[in-house]
Amino acid sequence: MLNYNEIFFMNRFNIILSIILLFLLTSPIDAQISLDCNDNADQLVNYLVDGVEFSNATVSGFDCSTGYFEGDDLNINIPSGIVMATGGLLGGASSIVPDPDSFNELQGGPGIDIDLTQQLEIVGATATNLNDLIIIEFDFETTSDEIVFEYVFASLEYTGYTCSQFNDIFGFFLSGPGINGPFSNNAINLALVPENEAQTSFTDSPVIINTINSGVPSGGDSTPCDDIDPNWEDYSVFFNANPNLDQINFNGFTVPLIATASVVPCETYHIKLAIADVSDGILNSGVFLSENSFSSIGISVNQESEYSPYIGNDSTLVEGCMNGEIVFELTDVINTNSVIDYVVSGTAENGVDYLDIGNQVIIPAGETQVTIPIVPIYDGIAEGMEELVVTTTISDGCTEEERDYIFNFVDRLELYVDIPSDTAFCPGDDEIIINPYFSGGIFPIEAQWYYEGILFSNQEELIISPDNVGNYTFSAVDLCDSEVSAEIYSYILEPEDPLTIFTTFNDIDVCVDDQVSTEVVINGGIGAYNIEWLLDGMLYSNLINFDIPTDIPFDYNFIIDVSDDCSNVSTQEININVLDCFVPNVFSPNDDGINDYWLIDLGDDVNNVRVNVYNRWGQVVYSSTNYELCNEVTGDYCWDGKSISENEFCPNGVYYYTVELLDGRNQKGSFNIFR
Repeated sequence: MLNYNEIFFMNRFNIILSIILLFLLTSPIDAQISLDCNDNADQLVNYLVDGVEFSNATVSGFDCSTGYFEGDDLNINIPSGIVMATGGLLGGASSIVPDPDSFNELQGGPGIDIDLTQQLEIVGATATNLNDLIIIEFDFETTSDEIVFEYVFASLEYTGYTCSQFNDIFGFFLSGPGINGPFSNNAINLALVPENEAQTSFTDSPVIINTINSGVPSGGDSTPCDDIDPNWEDYSVFFNANPNLDQINFNGFTVPLIATASVVPCETYHIKLAIADVSDGILNSGVFLSENSFSSIGISVNQESEYSPYIGNDSTLVEGCMNGEIVFELTDVINTNSVIDYVVSGTAENGVDYLDIGNQVIIPAGETQVTIPIVPIYDGIAEGMEELVVTTTISDGCTEEERDYIFNFVDRLELYVDIPSDTAFCPGDDEIIINPYFSGGIFPIEAQWYYEGILFSNQEELIISPDNVGNYTFSAVDLCDSEVSAEIYSYILEPEDPLTIFTTFNDIDVCVDDQVSTEVVINGGIGAYNIEWLLDGMLYSNLINFDIPTDIPFDYNFIIDVSDDCSNVSTQEININVLDCFVPNVFSPNDDGINDYWLIDLGDDVNNVRVNVYNRWGQVVYSSTNYELCNEVTGDYCWDGKSISENEFCPNGVYYYTVELLDGRNQKGSFNIFR
């Protein structure tokens, strides 16, 4: 005769065979759950936690035994999270989404975990050997006094193995400061059966097949369940049979359950999430953990500074016009007043340059924020930029940091605008663009243009066409309501005469150190003139008279360009030859063959000048319009010292001369006759 456990053992294999045959005879599963195999510990824990700092995350298991899940309207009532499944997530015969063409199980083989084994011994299980062991564990630190997360336990052992010795096992083992439990490192198991449907308190019974189930023993004997918790039948409110294996391949599962524990803020704790098959590697189980549900709740250690301040509006404020604010905001609603202290400093004086803000504010119990208005006072005094610094201490519950929130106060300046008063069209112009230039004021600025009293444009830039010449009025107002206006008149220019220029001379010869200046005379054109002198690559602008350099012998070429307001241009070219002229200051006409002639060297290019020589009484003693070439070798002009009236040598003394060039300019000087 078979005993109770033998009957259950035979039934386990009959059920497995039936499940495999069922998948072979039915159509492919239309799964609504999306599964992603993932054994990256940091990624998995990141999916799980929210607002909790973690480290040292590790995962152990087998191929595709852990991962991420999500789906719409899942019957486990958790939309997304991480999952640990002893039959694997995908591809095996007993996976969460099984392969109907596969007879193979995804298995990890035998495993050892002293905490899961000890939990089995505590509930009186006769079978304690583990298979397909999966563990996710990590360290974490919280900023409050409680942690909580949500999960669902599911199994193929439902509902055929209620109150049997064949119960797969899982647990959430927490260790750290203030924790004193029966497991390794004094850990406790957080996977406990709730005392009520609201899950506000918990029993000491672990969540397994024999504690949360349909409330009916599978084989008629309830002893294994009674020995764990005599109230086990009441816990059926936490169980759901699975009517649709197409979603997840488990016969039953719990409602979303809460795991929670009291902790010491700012301390480091360790948690181990573990699950395994017991006795064999079939009829697998899984744990679904809700995404971002592992969080820190409760009251912060430093609740009076557990806030997040931020500056509202702009940090640059204008006296009497633009205000600011600092908002202190709690991260959670708490049931006591939150007192926030701060220090005020800076060049701006509290209560003088801005309304008094004190040094403390209170967030009333049940509220989440308080605002400090920053209101600069308009005093009409030019003070330049002044600074307000509000310093407060920010805490995340474990560490504190001083932060400065800075406001700059600026004087309210009147708005001014610069716009040309008149604008003129040249013949052929298509449009004129007017851009106002603002000074002072506070941006942004709203602008309007009116044409002949009617609104023409709401833009700062004005575009005028020849068809719209006339009177325009500009109006603008800045952020602080400072207003400004201006008027312009646009018209079309009509030239009286074409633009022409001429100069006092064109091509001339001069001697070194002569003083030479030329003037440009302009006629006609439109509007103002722009004058440019280009002298051997050098540009000189807006000169009517130009002094010509004569310090060295040189041939200069001038180009003179004159343009008017309508870009009409007139050009003239001038060539100036600066000669190295030589006029001796003494000669001795005594026929000794030495210095007998007064020789004037004007260069090879000059051969027609007028020369006059005067005695000390102003009488002309020599004059020639065609100075004789008395030096046939050099071609120098010369005088032999004889008076033109008496044809005799002039006596010793000082004589004066003028040399007149072709352009009418004179070279003057004196010389001595000495024998």
